Amino acid sequence: MAFAKRKTGGGESFPLVKWDGRVGRLYTQDREQDERGEWHSVQNDVTDGFVAAFNLAGTEHGYMRFPKGAAPETVMVPMGEDIGEMPEGENWQEGLRLQVKMPGEDFWRTLMSSAIGLWRSLDRLHDDYCKFAKQHPDKLPLVELIEVVEIKGRTTSYAPAFGIIGWVDPDEVLQGSASGQPGKAKVVARGDMDDEIAF
Repeated sequence: MAFAKRKTGGGESFPLVKWDGRVGRLYTQDREQDERGEWHSVQNDVTDGFVAAFNLAGTEHGYMRFPKGAAPETVMVPMGEDIGEMPEGENWQEGLRLQVKMPGEDFWRTLMSSAIGLWRSLDRLHDDYCKFAKQHPDKLPLVELIEVVEIKGRTTSYAPAFGIIGWVDPDEVLQGSASGQPGKAKVVARGDMDDEIAF
């Protein structure tokens, strides 16, 4: 079952996983308190050796915007449902949101993005998930970042290529560390995708 077609090029809390399509990197983002009691956002690059459990069945899509200095605002529905018209106001974008669990962590992170490269990659991953999910009841796909694809167009952007490498229990704590594993994510160049949306 394919993801819904994009029509366009509520607040979110930590912890997050972020895809930056401008540079082709995945980051975790957390809040940490310093010795003075002040909270700060801490970001770590986890691209190289990225592996996580993805809750693809729970993917949502809708509209989001990212006000400067504030939490993202979202209007989301389960993937496949009609998202309706874009909310009033400026800077709304169509995007998606799903939950992922990183190695060594017993909690879920939110992966939320309006990057069309990530959308397309997750759409292909979801197709693979649908082919094999019935053979693995009550399990989630364990997903690996295979490569980062460079897309040359009006501007250069990047898209991740994911693959399912196993199936895990939703409550399982994966072995390893959320800080990524050894091994550099391979970058391959591709021609202009048929879309001029900048990531």
